[in-house]
Amino acid sequence: MIITVFCRGHGFGHASRSLRLVAALQRRGHMVDVVSYGYGAEYFRMMGVECEDAGIVDRRDFAPEAVAALAGLLPGLAGSELFVVDELHYLPPVIREHTAAPIVMLTDWLFAERDLGVDTVLYPARRTLVVDFAEAHPLDPYTASRVEFVGPVAPPLLERRRAPAAVADATGRRIVMTLGGSTSNPASLRMLKSLVPQVLEWARGDDELLILGDDPTAGALTDRRVRWLGRRPDAAEILAGADLAVCNGNGMTTCELAYLGVPTIASLAPVYRDVHDPVSVRRTALLARYAPFAVAGPEATEGDFARLAERVLGAGDDARLAELRSAYISPDALGDLVLEDRSRGAFMDERRKGGEKV
Repeated sequence: MIITVFCRGHGFGHASRSLRLVAALQRRGHMVDVVSYGYGAEYFRMMGVECEDAGIVDRRDFAPEAVAALAGLLPGLAGSELFVVDELHYLPPVIREHTAAPIVMLTDWLFAERDLGVDTVLYPARRTLVVDFAEAHPLDPYTASRVEFVGPVAPPLLERRRAPAAVADATGRRIVMTLGGSTSNPASLRMLKSLVPQVLEWARGDDELLILGDDPTAGALTDRRVRWLGRRPDAAEILAGADLAVCNGNGMTTCELAYLGVPTIASLAPVYRDVHDPVSVRRTALLARYAPFAVAGPEATEGDFARLAERVLGAGDDARLAELRSAYISPDALGDLVLEDRSRGAFMDERRKGGEKV
């Protein structure tokens, strides 16, 4: 089967999970074409995966010109027998204008839960798979369209404490802060401003703060313990080998670090309209119940950070972590769901038989 995967940019998170799905589909013998842009296209290239770059600017990827750019690619994809769309919510109806091929949507958020309108744009999708914990979403499973919560996509279970060659020379504890693919993300910039001084105050003299991302401070961080690592293909291995990780609590990196059992402090700050994302608040609270994981709010002080760091470094319950991991979906299982022939039409017929309004 020829399958096209449209993957959102806006950092590396979408591309990372889509790459796991692409590999699972290819293992089944399917031909998979990948379309992305911005940081997403950069990630695929960095990982050695062929990707058609749609030429969209990340910060404008929901603008009319982005829709037009992706629509312009569809005539050249007429041979595709299945479309998978990762978080480009507006794309299913655009695809439907060009082809009757089935569409599967992947996302970890919905318009309705952010007061951004209903999710009618998802109607053309055969199924919408929310790759997140159902508990994190303050919605009934039925919004404007059919939604299935399948759990976060499990990352490879990398060996803990094994440092890649790039950071093997660290003599003290490796504290790894990840900014994600997009260093200009406001939440990441707030994390840098608020937490880096606290990390350095807490850290010992031989500890090292390794920051995954490009330096947006123009060299303002002069502490000898700070090392900028840039955007790199071995970022997952560096995080897995961290003694302590610090990340943006509004992304799915939180789920990957929790799955690996890496002691983690997540910086949780408002992301839009100066309001906390309700999904991120629920997700991080859930992770803190099962993994060595804690949340630092924007008002956290040096004492707060030190207390949280010591707590997660001393935490670790293998049984609880195993229970958490069981709620994730493997890339192969996600591939099975994507390929499963379960049509929206049949689902709507079942709801009508039950007398439910649709």
